[in-house]
Amino acid sequence: MREDLIPHFVRVPAREFAMGSDEGADDERPSHRVQVDSFYASVHPITVEQYAEFTRETGHGAPGIRDLPMVVTPAHESTFRELAMPYVWRGGEPPRDRGRHMANTWQGDFPWRNALQDGFEYTAPVGSFPPNGYGLYDMAGNVWQWTADWYGAPGGAASPCCTAENPRGGSREASVAADTPGAIPRKVTKGGSHLCAPNYCRRYRPAARMAQPIDTSISHLGFRLIVRAGAAPPAAA
Repeated sequence: MREDLIPHFVRVPAREFAMGSDEGADDERPSHRVQVDSFYASVHPITVEQYAEFTRETGHGAPGIRDLPMVVTPAHESTFRELAMPYVWRGGEPPRDRGRHMANTWQGDFPWRNALQDGFEYTAPVGSFPPNGYGLYDMAGNVWQWTADWYGAPGGAASPCCTAENPRGGSREASVAADTPGAIPRKVTKGGSHLCAPNYCRRYRPAARMAQPIDTSISHLGFRLIVRAGAAPPAAA
């Protein structure tokens, strides 16, 4: 891969933290203690140019297919309701800080009015907003980010008195929506996107997550690279 396209990484130290929220959506409850080993994370989500270069060099993926567009159809205001969820920020990246936009989200009433106060109608170039406390960019907003975990009940929920160590989600079989026979298995996505608005979706909150079928390909969904303990990243910042 071209040297200028090689992802740069930062080390996130091991720590214990509270995962989930007792006041959020059902799949965030209950809040529970989690211990996670140190790992490396790519500073930015992988860009379109980086992914295209990867597919050219390896033959994996589909470089000839453009991102599928997200079409937002205006709807009547009564279709939606205000979600009463508190903002709980582990990484220090709120949507706004003293009037300054800190992430690419939707300003205005979704989906019929986007005020574009952050300067972007769709996705923003990586690094357009300040990094969080770990030096990672775009951890909230811009695009949802795939994780390796199968979607399931919050890890540690069965034993809230104890600290769960390095939880890895549920099983592929359990990730399928129980009320949808023949449905596609789902993985966890995190971080929200430029379509998240306070009147409709506040899942850019660190406690939140969303289930996404693994065959989903859409313009506001991406990923970043994670290298777990015991392995060295190909480049370091």
